[in-house]
Amino acid sequence: MEAAVSCFIKQGYHQTGMRDVAAQAGVSLGNVYNHFAGKEEILATIAGLEAEELAVFVSQLRGEGDPTLRLERFVADYAAYSGQADNALLSLEIVAAAAREPKMAALFLGNRQKLVEALAALVGEFRQSADGLAAQEEVARLLLDTIEGQAIRMVIEGRKPNKSEMSTLQHFALAAVSGGAIAD
Repeated sequence: MEAAVSCFIKQGYHQTGMRDVAAQAGVSLGNVYNHFAGKEEILATIAGLEAEELAVFVSQLRGEGDPTLRLERFVADYAAYSGQADNALLSLEIVAAAAREPKMAALFLGNRQKLVEALAALVGEFRQSADGLAAQEEVARLLLDTIEGQAIRMVIEGRKPNKSEMSTLQHFALAAVSGGAIAD
């Protein structure tokens, strides 16, 4: 798995062959095929691993306690997770491949939907109005897009967000979920 992820990050999903994965892993091509029928099966396994990683964030969002603190912690933790270079680069590869292949998109959209639903439920704790679930899910999607977009930009710039940028991101998230401006 590590070899496949490394190849996908370095060469791109479509440019990586099973021979590349075998060479990176230091095993025979037959050995790789003993474990995986092809790249699609490797990607399905990666999607399963991603689901396990995202389950931590889903639990965090659905946890107990002050919703503002849960949101701030989620934003900080998810930004750190998304901002890990390997995660950001692999995400870009998956998005590019998923845009071309609906089966692949379905694997990863299911994972994201669980995160959207948990974040939308938290949005509902802030918005006691008649916004409805569709509006709460849209806020959740846009917030995830913002966090992930910032993470990708930080990886491109070769840095982590500073305290001020993280604080701004958390204030932005709070304003988004509460439906208004938040004062410092």
